[in-house]
Amino acid sequence: MATSEVTGMDSYIIWLRDHSNLIEEAGSCWTRYHKALVPVFMKPVPVELTPQRAKYLMKKTGVLLIRYYTRTFGEPTEFWYTACDCYQYANLSRHMRYQIRHAYKNCVVCLVDPSWLAVNGYECYAAAFTRYKNHNALSKASFEKNILRDIGGPFEFWAVLVQEKLVVYGKCVVGDDYAFTVVLKFHPDYLHFYSAYALMDTILRKYVTDRGMAVSNGFRSLAHDTNIQEFLCKFGFRKVYCDLKIAYHPIVGVVVRYLYPFRGVVDHVPDCYLVPRVKALLDQERIRRSFLGNPIAGPAEIEEPGEADYR
Repeated sequence: MATSEVTGMDSYIIWLRDHSNLIEEAGSCWTRYHKALVPVFMKPVPVELTPQRAKYLMKKTGVLLIRYYTRTFGEPTEFWYTACDCYQYANLSRHMRYQIRHAYKNCVVCLVDPSWLAVNGYECYAAAFTRYKNHNALSKASFEKNILRDIGGPFEFWAVLVQEKLVVYGKCVVGDDYAFTVVLKFHPDYLHFYSAYALMDTILRKYVTDRGMAVSNGFRSLAHDTNIQEFLCKFGFRKVYCDLKIAYHPIVGVVVRYLYPFRGVVDHVPDCYLVPRVKALLDQERIRRSFLGNPIAGPAEIEEPGEADYR
């Protein structure tokens, strides 16, 4: 596929081409994520993918499912991504302004080199994972390797320091007219310093207010519970509601179809081995089905997983 045919081609996509196995298909670039294939775009755009192309992509890449969206809505739906294109400190609530002022009394926010973060960031990174359910931190060596790989890429790394100790860091992809917060890690022992408030206020002032960019935090998490996007909405992020489309590998489609009626039972099974992944799979299937017959989403296409995507 010619470069000009790919939607959203920018410096980040070009960087990914050189550093990962990027797949170009159906006018979009795709990457693997936890045995799934997802579009790569920092400014989300709808994707049109026929069942035949989905089947080809799955066979080509060996993934178990493909996840994407095809349209946005003016009313709330079960799926969304977040974006902020207007940020004014004066427009925040009085309580928010107090919290931000309090944050800067304790915190220093600055840009840092990835080489510095590779050496100094692991403690904060590992501590952040103590708040995540069913997710484990990488080893220190893997963490350092991932950070150092980003040297020279279209990234900016932000650090929040409390008495010279790293307590929060963020990684942003920065394009010509957008910034995307791909990583936000908060040390839980220092949240009472309002460190997260200092970071987000700085990022939004830098990119949105000063440079006129739109900042996005991506789609609703389907893998684990997080309240980060609700937190961001306090700063003026808005939810852009969209649909959720999933193309399943035939075997996965069969598993989902037969387990879905028992999802209430599965929810009460203790988390171990593959149970958390099964719960996440069934929950995203619930979201996918919420658009079938939804008058907001238009005419219903009542199709079972495994049948709709693999005729």
